[in-house]
Amino acid sequence: MWLLSVLVFLINYTYEVLAFNHLYQPQQFLLALLQLTFALWALVEVLLLRQGQTLIPLRGLRIALVAQLLIGAARYPLGRFPDIDKDIGLPLVSVFVPLYFLLFLTVSKLLIDAFSFMERQRSELLQTEIEVRLRAEEAVKRSESLFRAFFNLPLVGTAIISRSKGWIAINDRTCEILGYPRESLLRNSWEELVHPDDLAAEAGLFDQVLHGEIDSCSLEMRFVRPDGRSVPVLLSGGSSQAADAARDSIHVQILDLTERKRRERELEQTRQALLAAKEETEIANRALQAANRDLYRLSTTDALTGAWNRRRLEESLADEIERLKRYGHPVSLLVCDIDFFKKINDTHGHAVGDQVLIRLAAVIRAALRPMDSLTRWGGEEFVVLTPNETLESAVAIAERLRAMIAESDFPAVGRVTVSVGVAECMPDESWEQWFERADAALYRAKAEGRDRIRTAPEAPVRAGIVA
Repeated sequence: MWLLSVLVFLINYTYEVLAFNHLYQPQQFLLALLQLTFALWALVEVLLLRQGQTLIPLRGLRIALVAQLLIGAARYPLGRFPDIDKDIGLPLVSVFVPLYFLLFLTVSKLLIDAFSFMERQRSELLQTEIEVRLRAEEAVKRSESLFRAFFNLPLVGTAIISRSKGWIAINDRTCEILGYPRESLLRNSWEELVHPDDLAAEAGLFDQVLHGEIDSCSLEMRFVRPDGRSVPVLLSGGSSQAADAARDSIHVQILDLTERKRRERELEQTRQALLAAKEETEIANRALQAANRDLYRLSTTDALTGAWNRRRLEESLADEIERLKRYGHPVSLLVCDIDFFKKINDTHGHAVGDQVLIRLAAVIRAALRPMDSLTRWGGEEFVVLTPNETLESAVAIAERLRAMIAESDFPAVGRVTVSVGVAECMPDESWEQWFERADAALYRAKAEGRDRIRTAPEAPVRAGIVA
């Protein structure tokens, strides 16, 4: 634009000088045409800039160029008539030269303003860009500072691994965990330090991250230290590149699991010890329970015949009486005594007498129901407790027992008989009264000739018959 303005001014000035000195020829109208062309060209340039929605103030410049074009267009016809030009050359020069000079100064001023505006805009844009860059640099510095602070955390090993498994960056904690100095690690590849048994799993995840199949990975693995000892670690890795960008490195974090593994082993050993102690306790408890059962059996069982003893019978009698009083369930008692047992001991000896007792207990147990019980009351006397039995049904049981005993064979003795007393428990009596009635019935059976069954009276009766 400066160039066009200067050219238009020089052409106008030259044209007027030639006209003033009468040197202008009609064929030289091309000079005036060139002047108009340059003026039109300058105006078109301004219009094109305006159409481009530029921020440069072009309105005043456009008006000045239009005025210049109009003055040139008005001056052009006068140059086609040399005679007129000779006569009025001085007045024309006196008019047009100042006009051209004024327009030149005006256009120059407007151009200077436009260029000044452009420079201010450029300066403001440059200042804005500088500020943006400064803020960006400050943000980068802060980000780098945060990254370095994070990268150099003392509790976690941090490293950057290249696609070829080389170490790009390593923090101090990584060197401590792996046991290598930084220079040594940078000379070795990642794969040279991974435990051979863990290499396949690690490599598979590493490749998946590099190929963008997964964004991050995490696994437990082992590294081999310079002394050959394996150090267990938790490895977490990922790529910072976008999903569609080429991934040429992986950022990894390495957490030393040595202490945790040690505690896990200690906990497992403690658990195993507790399980062993629990098992030993259970074995001891089972042995104690078995011993208690044996002690209870010994304390409630007759050692010779295996029948209950008095203590066990008294416990059961109390329970049955309670059931009778609460639910009305009947219960009966059979008191059996071997006839002439003293004669057997005197004739055959106490050993044979003991065999008779054992044999008798076996015959009675074979004839009883599972709910019935046999007790050796003392010497040759036995008691049978029959729950849920009335006096009549208990007498039937007693008769069956008496017959089986009479028909059984007893070694070294032959035939043995028993006398039986039967009593049903009354709701308002104690077991002592109940037993006393059954015992009285037994004495009646003996008094009436033995080998027979007698029932007890309903009311307690104290018998005075001696076997």
